[in-house]
Amino acid sequence: MLGLLLLHSILKLIFYVYNQPLLFAGIETTLTAQDKLGMLKWSLATDILTLLGINAFLLLALTLIHAIDKTFAVSSKVILGWIIIPLFVLVNSVAIILNLGDILYFPFHFQRANADLLYVLDHPLNRLLQQHFFILLLFLLGFTGIILLMLWMHLRLYRSFTMGYDSKLTALLLLLALGCGLLFKKSFSRLLVPTYPLVQLPAKQLPFVQNSFHTFLFSYFRKEAVGIRGNYMPNTEADGILPLRKKLNTVNTEPGKKNIVLFIMESVPYDFFDTASKYKVRMPFFDSILEKSTFFNNAFCFTHQSNKGITAILTGIPTLPDIPLYHSPYVNMPFTPVGTALKKLHYQSIFCIGDEYDNFGFAKCMNWLGIDTYYSKENIPDFKNLPAHSMGLQDAAVLEVIELVERIDA
Repeated sequence: MLGLLLLHSILKLIFYVYNQPLLFAGIETTLTAQDKLGMLKWSLATDILTLLGINAFLLLALTLIHAIDKTFAVSSKVILGWIIIPLFVLVNSVAIILNLGDILYFPFHFQRANADLLYVLDHPLNRLLQQHFFILLLFLLGFTGIILLMLWMHLRLYRSFTMGYDSKLTALLLLLALGCGLLFKKSFSRLLVPTYPLVQLPAKQLPFVQNSFHTFLFSYFRKEAVGIRGNYMPNTEADGILPLRKKLNTVNTEPGKKNIVLFIMESVPYDFFDTASKYKVRMPFFDSILEKSTFFNNAFCFTHQSNKGITAILTGIPTLPDIPLYHSPYVNMPFTPVGTALKKLHYQSIFCIGDEYDNFGFAKCMNWLGIDTYYSKENIPDFKNLPAHSMGLQDAAVLEVIELVERIDA
């Protein structure tokens, strides 16, 4: 495992050195020691997660081989070994090769390997065969070398298991890991999303910490969700229906503007705000705000899911795939994040949610959007003892706690 981790880390370092100048071209960026430590942490985390995901099954299979009763013929172990070992040699080799290939292929699409490779792989191979035969030959030699290295490493491991290595500790560790995965299923499932490091890292740094095998598998099993589908309206027809064009003007802006509080609510219909509707409900707080506010009653919802809707609201970009943009391969596309735009207008941005940290991936989304500060229910003192429901903490209880804390501070 350490040998595989070292190989992946070396490839990650080469990937960074080769592609960092390209990805940060024209951008003034200085990585502090803390930034580099953060990238190192997430890089090791993604590589370890990927390698454990592959090789935990290998180690478990070898443990079962070792546990085969002596009454079985020796050939049974051999046959099982020569089924299992070539399979995992191939899988680990593919993981290495994807990370190796991404060093050179990344500049063509600015994202780690994904399921699109299955549709475009024949094109670069044909071009290399026709125009750069020696490069293709060098690649094939490297491919063969990786296969042989993986075979040597796996055979050593296999022999240690079949020649007396006591695998009880390995089996126990695997069972403990499985138990923890089931116990903390919700937290663990978040790590399976390749864009999870966005909770702490800027989008530009994300490719340098991802593992290509991880991104490829995730996109392959989610390829139906990532694809963009639909028939789009011609510009002339769209302009005829809603002829609006707005641009942010950040020239000659001055500090001292009024604070802006944007409430993004789910499952709150227009009738709740319409005094003429028979479904109007009493909302003392919002009703008092409406008396002193401008109410925009022509609101359009692009999607019916929280993580897509919040992206559309805060970016102005419709979520065309079936997954939110910050979980998709399009997370690195160039655009001006709302947090960056607000900084130009001398605003500080804060996002508050009464739910769990990074629920729906909102922590990743806010970091992607350049929001300065992210608050979730974990930031509320004694949040575990406050009244809550499936959508998070109840507002009234939270406001009482905040008021109490402010009095104590005063």
